[in-house]
Amino acid sequence: MKETSQQIASSLKEKIGSPIFGSFLLSCLALNWKMVIILFASELDAIKKIGIITESYSLWSILLYPLIFSIIVAMLSPLLQNIIQLIKDKLEIARQHILLRQTEELRMRKAETDIAIENMKLSADMFKESFKQRVSERGEKFNAEDLDMELERFLSRSSMRHRKFLR
Repeated sequence: MKETSQQIASSLKEKIGSPIFGSFLLSCLALNWKMVIILFASELDAIKKIGIITESYSLWSILLYPLIFSIIVAMLSPLLQNIIQLIKDKLEIARQHILLRQTEELRMRKAETDIAIENMKLSADMFKESFKQRVSERGEKFNAEDLDMELERFLSRSSMRHRKFLR
């Protein structure tokens, strides 16, 4: 007995899960919702329920319209899935292009910043040598504090020129 009920339940799950039967069942419920309420929620006796249903509903409204609708849904479902997948693919490609462009922009900024830093280092080294040469030409004693102060002024002026690379 248990095996038979499990087989019936399995068969029902399989049939309800099929695209045509599932859409047929949903369309029957959607198109005939008043009939469902009359059948299950009304306190009328069975003969009155049957009379209301036979007067109000035809074979077309009960079975054929839902069948036509479910066939259309079953036929259009793969097309809609393909359209949705195409949209997803295009969005993913656009996302990848944006990421690639952002990555390239970051690489370019890093390269510009690296160049600016190297130029600043080179300029600082050249300034130190120039400062030392001026001090020695004047015959003055070399003072590291003066060099640091002059270098700081020089770097602040230089960084203004290279600020666009350091943002």
